[in-house]
Amino acid sequence: ISSLPFDQDPTECAKGIVREKLKWHNRTMNRRRDEAIRRGEAVENELVYHSDCSGMEFEQLVKLALQAKGYQVRSTPVTGDQGVDLLADKHGVTIAVQCKRSSSPLGNKAIQEVTAGRIHYQVDEAWVVSDADYTAGARSLASTNSVKLVNFFTL
Repeated sequence: ISSLPFDQDPTECAKGIVREKLKWHNRTMNRRRDEAIRRGEAVENELVYHSDCSGMEFEQLVKLALQAKGYQVRSTPVTGDQGVDLLADKHGVTIAVQCKRSSSPLGNKAIQEVTAGRIHYQVDEAWVVSDADYTAGARSLASTNSVKLVNFFTL
């Protein structure tokens, strides 16, 4: 942390710190798994974030992160989900969540999908969770439609 320049954007600093924590976690879990295999022990399939993870893996990671924060989370059908991947409940508030793993900034499509999904599922809030940033147009549309844009690394 001390090597970060003082003029760097605080959000980018936070993302960098979280990425380093995830890398450390992944290395630790891989090392523990390898040691267990060497000892002949059974190893559960553990999900870890990596930049090449599939959309389904990313969705499961988001689900686990929300559950760790106390949400009751259920998945929607893989097909015909109406733009919603997860439904998260906490304190009587239900949230429609669209999960998007991307290597480039997300545009309007995810916001349009989760907005329609919020109406379809008749829930209180709509979120898009991504490991990428969002375009200015997406931010504007999200603001207009009261969609919360969430970065996975700060979830």
